[in-house]
Amino acid sequence: FRSSQTRMPVLFIAHGSPDILLQRDPVLELWRREAGILSRPQRILLLSAHWETADFIVGGNRDRQTLHDFSGFPEALYACQYRPPADEEWAARLAGLLGCGLDQRRGLDHAVWVPLTVMFPQQDIPVTQLSVAPALGAAAHRALGRRLVALRGSGVLIIASGVIVHNLSRLHWTDGNARPEGWAESFMAAVNEAIFSGDGEALQA
Repeated sequence: FRSSQTRMPVLFIAHGSPDILLQRDPVLELWRREAGILSRPQRILLLSAHWETADFIVGGNRDRQTLHDFSGFPEALYACQYRPPADEEWAARLAGLLGCGLDQRRGLDHAVWVPLTVMFPQQDIPVTQLSVAPALGAAAHRALGRRLVALRGSGVLIIASGVIVHNLSRLHWTDGNARPEGWAESFMAAVNEAIFSGDGEALQA
């Protein structure tokens, strides 16, 4: 992975419900603005909370598929397609570097294409996906992150897409102004404190 002069950042995006693309949510403008101030990445590596596997797997998206991995949403959402270039060779090299599995056929799930549709609508930057492996625990994911750091110097924009707190069974579906529950606010506050203080051990606990 050849180095470049630009060291790309790492982004975390809370992508929300997939039908956010059909709404006028102010977060969409935030995504556009953040993408607009970045140097153009040579490629994007996106870790998706919606691709859970027993061990880490790199997805090459050989067939450039858009996965509509949800149900019960407006028909307009199922018409959305995000078909960026695939780079099977790079995906294979990354899998080899990480010593993990490779799935060249799996398409991009909504944790990938929902934010990228807003941030990079031209669909002209190669996108590679990487699964998460909950059973391996936080320490394994921190170790994975350390191995990915070098990619930032070769023009790779690393994005993690998911939500810190996610419990649909506790969601107030009919109240758009509902306040977060106390346990969720406390957990988010603890996560934010650990992130901004650089306390990786607390995040891993």
